[in-house]
Amino acid sequence: MKKLLFTLGGVIVLIILALAIAPFLFKDKIEGAVNEAMKENLNADVYYNTDEFSLSFFKNFPNLTVGMQNFGIVNHAPFEGDTLVKVGEFNISVNVASLISGKVSLNNVSLKQPDIRVKVLQDGRANYDIAKATEETAPKEETASEGDGPAISINHWEIIDGRLSYDDLSSDLHFNMHGLQHRGAGDFAKSNFDMTSKTHIEGMNLKMEKTAYLENRPFDLDATVNMDLEHMKFTLKENTLKMNDLALHVEGFVAMLADENIQVDLKFNSQDNTIKSVLSLVPKVFLEDIKDVKTDGNFEFKGFAKGFYNAQQMPAFGLDFKLDNGNIRYPDLPTAIRNLNFELHVKNEDGVIDNTSVNIPKFHVDLGKNPIDGNLMIKDLKKFPIDGAIKGTINLTDLADLAHQQGLKMKGVYKIDINAHGYYDSLTNTIPVLDGSMSLTDGYFESKDFPIPVEGMNFTAKVQSPEGKMSSTTMMVDNFRMMMEQETFTASMKIFDLNDPKWDIKAQGNVDLATMAKAFKLDSMELEGKIYADITTKGKMSDVEKEAYDKLPTSGKVNLKNLIFISPDFPQGVRIASANAVFNPKNIELSNLSGKIGNSDMNIKGKISNYIAYALKDETLRGTMTFNSTRFNLNQFMVEAPEDEEVAKAETKDPDSAQEVVVIPKNLDLTFMASIKETIYDQMVLKNLKGKISLKNGLATLDGVNFNTMGGKVGMSGVYNSTNVRKPSFGFNFDMSQIDIPQAYASLNTVQAAAPIAKEMNGKFSTNFSMKGILLKDMSPDMNTMDGSGDIEIREASVKNSGIVKGISAISGFSSKSENINMKDVIIKTRIENGRVKVQPFDVKIGEYTATIDGSNGFDKSLDYNMKVLVPTKGLGKEANKVIGDLFGTKTDVVPEAMRFNFKVDGNYDKPKYKLVGTESVAGKSSSKSNSSNANKETPKTDVKKEAQKILDKLF
Repeated sequence: MKKLLFTLGGVIVLIILALAIAPFLFKDKIEGAVNEAMKENLNADVYYNTDEFSLSFFKNFPNLTVGMQNFGIVNHAPFEGDTLVKVGEFNISVNVASLISGKVSLNNVSLKQPDIRVKVLQDGRANYDIAKATEETAPKEETASEGDGPAISINHWEIIDGRLSYDDLSSDLHFNMHGLQHRGAGDFAKSNFDMTSKTHIEGMNLKMEKTAYLENRPFDLDATVNMDLEHMKFTLKENTLKMNDLALHVEGFVAMLADENIQVDLKFNSQDNTIKSVLSLVPKVFLEDIKDVKTDGNFEFKGFAKGFYNAQQMPAFGLDFKLDNGNIRYPDLPTAIRNLNFELHVKNEDGVIDNTSVNIPKFHVDLGKNPIDGNLMIKDLKKFPIDGAIKGTINLTDLADLAHQQGLKMKGVYKIDINAHGYYDSLTNTIPVLDGSMSLTDGYFESKDFPIPVEGMNFTAKVQSPEGKMSSTTMMVDNFRMMMEQETFTASMKIFDLNDPKWDIKAQGNVDLATMAKAFKLDSMELEGKIYADITTKGKMSDVEKEAYDKLPTSGKVNLKNLIFISPDFPQGVRIASANAVFNPKNIELSNLSGKIGNSDMNIKGKISNYIAYALKDETLRGTMTFNSTRFNLNQFMVEAPEDEEVAKAETKDPDSAQEVVVIPKNLDLTFMASIKETIYDQMVLKNLKGKISLKNGLATLDGVNFNTMGGKVGMSGVYNSTNVRKPSFGFNFDMSQIDIPQAYASLNTVQAAAPIAKEMNGKFSTNFSMKGILLKDMSPDMNTMDGSGDIEIREASVKNSGIVKGISAISGFSSKSENINMKDVIIKTRIENGRVKVQPFDVKIGEYTATIDGSNGFDKSLDYNMKVLVPTKGLGKEANKVIGDLFGTKTDVVPEAMRFNFKVDGNYDKPKYKLVGTESVAGKSSSKSNSSNANKETPKTDVKKEAQKILDKLF
């Protein structure tokens, strides 16, 4: 008996040990399989702590629990570095026995603190699109019978403290929620079961186009759904949806039919019939302090959807909203909304959207002492039969009280009276018979968002269409007047014959820009100055389309005085002392525009044409102007790279964003005749710049541009092309005369990259050079795309204290009196291609020696040059004879007239490598090369070359 107990105990211990160590035996394999699967399928980085990847039988015995903590997904470009998903902890508990039976049972699936961050760019690219593309394969023929494959049941699942954000730049939509708690259960192994779930969201926020529609709104959903998986029918049983204080009950079913139709039979209705519950959904931007509002009255809200949904039809649907005897009042205000009675009925009986009717049979409200009545009936959405009216008088002071917005002040009396009866049909140019009027008397407006009072507002407006035709429709605004800080603006407008819209508009007044800056709270910028305008325009749209601008008697003038504009994005600022513009139908004549941009003065005058088509139809704006300046500093427009690496990284995530690239609009055709006495660009000072600059079709063309700089003269012509914003390009011809080499090296990045030896040179050069290439986002050339050619003429230049002279002297035994490289009347034929500067052979003086050089250097500073140095031997003496004899492998008394040393120069400019690859005699008895003659003298020859190379290595 004791042995049996010991045996059973041992077995139990072994089982416990096996359960304990089994997860560790398979952990690495599982972990490896997960990593490989993610690598093959995701275009993103998945991170998790391997120490927090767990497998355990004891956490939920006898189930196997798989856990992972602190993991997430980080995007690649164009969202590089952005987190898509971050999860605090994920656990899944599996019944091990169910794996063997083929009916997988998941006891619990738990997701703690998930944080999902969705982003969509302007062009529609989304950060959740991370699945790698896979080759589509033909579907395999199914041979298995229904019911094959593992069935899965889930006893319980939960999400704890979840977060979600959605930022869509393409539609300016931003949504986020926090505090998501969700629990659910359902046995998916069964074909028919009840799935229960409970969801609570602590707060939701929704903003679209800068307007907040939801601000920290709570949401709750309790639902029980019968899941008939065999017939794909889902029936709502007990359920309640609640947002803020408004609760809705939904019942019915949705069925997915075999013929790809979706059958719907749903009904919904409100469960709380108080007006305050409806008001709780109104965004705070429209209604504040809802908790203090006193309300009474009843409302009813219900609807249905019944029928079939597919690509050709929708189910029938209806919506009914009714509010009776509503009253809304803030306790601290005497004014209230009283007698609010409103009905809305939307009905569609056959699912054809054109057969939808909208009926508002009754609308009445008393805004304080101001009654407003209206009605509207639209029988269908085909011919739009319309019958409606609205009439009322509103004291804006009462409306401001009712709005209960802090800082809002309104005054004046607004009247409206509009009647419409008939049809709207765009094909027959038919509209309802209209008779309406609006007016405002002694209007006043001020708010916390618009703190400068707009006062003295008056206007009368009419809209009439007595025959129900667009051709006889007239809209008029008479005697519009307003005043802001003693500046008055008046206008009148008449628009008629909507078949070919005609207009007659007049506007006159003064605008104080400092007042506008305060009114719109432009605190980040400085804006001052006054605009005086007096403009009259008449015409019709058909003349615009025919470009018959002579038939559009637009005229007037605009004067600008003492303009100052400074902003964070334009810190140098603009200051315009005065500018005058006179209008006629064809041209705007600009005169007397004088001022400064930063510390640069300017004076502009000229004519602009086709401005009406440019403004109305986005056609090409044409013009010719002169631009004069005594000193213009281009450096103040250069964009400096962000010092913060994280900021710089964020700014370059989107490869299509090229903020520093100068884009020439394609609808400009402007020519500037420039004359600038002094232009500052980078380290250069350009004197007496003159020439023509044209902007057309996305190109900037320079023609006959001349200036003095770097000790010489420069003429240039060519094109900058911005039509491909990702790869802006240039192509220019340069005519440069007597340019100082040290100044050129200090001023031009291209010279630094193409000819780094210029750093050590003195002298001047001239050239006719053509160059083209691609520009980077910072408008600097992409050196790898550079292509060009030309002759560089050097009348006289030198490189002082050249180490190569010492090397040649050491090898030849001749001590040079000069260690300079001298160039005189040298013409270097140069070609730039494939990231290298290539030169054809040219001669220079290296000390007393003559050298012939050819080869290339790269923009990466790599060197590949051949150098042949001719050393005269006359008068060298016996020591020289010994050196020459050793070089040729023989002792001789016959001395050649000269020796030619052949060098190979490679490596890079900062650390060049010089190799002596051969020597030969010139005009002597022997002219054989040292590395190929007299093999039986190999030892002394090799020693001399080694010594020469040692000298070179030491020097360079």
